[in-house]
Amino acid sequence: MKRDKACVLVVDDDRNLLESYKLVLGVAGYDFSLATNSVEAVNCVTSRRHQVALVDLRIRDEDGIELVARLKEIDPLLECIVITAYPSHETAVQALKLGAMDYLSKTAEPETILETLEDALDQRALKEMEADAESIRSPRAVSVAVVCDNTILKRGLAEMGKRSRRILITHFYHNIPLFLKKHPTPPSNITLLCGSCNFKDFEEGLESLDKIRLTFPETRIVIFNQKLQMDRQVELLKHGISGFLETDLPEEKTEEMLLLVHDGQIVAQGSVMMRALRELSDSTKRTDVLTRAPKAEPEIYLTRREKEIVKCIARGLKNREIADQLFISEKTVKTHINNVFRKLEVENRLQAINRVYELNLLM
Repeated sequence: MKRDKACVLVVDDDRNLLESYKLVLGVAGYDFSLATNSVEAVNCVTSRRHQVALVDLRIRDEDGIELVARLKEIDPLLECIVITAYPSHETAVQALKLGAMDYLSKTAEPETILETLEDALDQRALKEMEADAESIRSPRAVSVAVVCDNTILKRGLAEMGKRSRRILITHFYHNIPLFLKKHPTPPSNITLLCGSCNFKDFEEGLESLDKIRLTFPETRIVIFNQKLQMDRQVELLKHGISGFLETDLPEEKTEEMLLLVHDGQIVAQGSVMMRALRELSDSTKRTDVLTRAPKAEPEIYLTRREKEIVKCIARGLKNREIADQLFISEKTVKTHINNVFRKLEVENRLQAINRVYELNLLM
């Protein structure tokens, strides 16, 4: 959303603070309205469309959080941010329950204020698009969160989500720390991480990736907008991501890839996939054989068909290719794969292969 088209309401009885926000918003290119009490705030929202409202927690004797609820009644799409001199967990929880999307300290730096506003505008834009697309979207659409600081890429993904019946873009975040701080539970089905934004320092990127997998183990992670060499793509697959997505794919292909990921498949070049599987296998084989019992009957039992499918997965075959190879339906393949995941207590194909080799289940 262009800054010159975004209007922000600031509500505070401290005129010095209002002047500070006036300067920050003006320099950044926002349009804005200022109010010193709830009556002025309500009049502003009633008479003019605002995208975001910054509301002081205490406005003389008035309760800012109650004002947030009143403003949301007037405009349900209005994104509200609570301003407080004493931020606390209790304040945040109360504000979020009544419709605020975030809160800011009164001592927040201009960069933090603008970053929070951009997040609010992103969420507002998504809500508006969802309202337009609600009538055509499938109720079983796959939810996707995006972690990226590239405005052009985010706009393109938002437009795709608006047109799609199967993909629902739920959130945008500028970086992984914001994602970890603000993303709701349960998380989106898929998290798209921009490679250029989040893996400039690869080791730090891996640490952040591990934090996501620890915090939100249910979400499947896909890297897009990346120019990583094979070694690093292999390392990312070994860290549990579900694949890579090119940014120049047609929308239909992007949808197809995301749906494959949602079904538990790995989306990656065959050579990268096979090398990751080989390295995982080699790593497992180097484990002290005395700690395992290769010949013993394993506690986990795979049927003959499940073993055949695991072998096909290890070759990098997709569900459709496995179905053709084994002369069964693609739906049956998905059922067997889900059973394998459940038995092995894993969530993707690489983990399944690693677990099968670890337990020597193909013997």
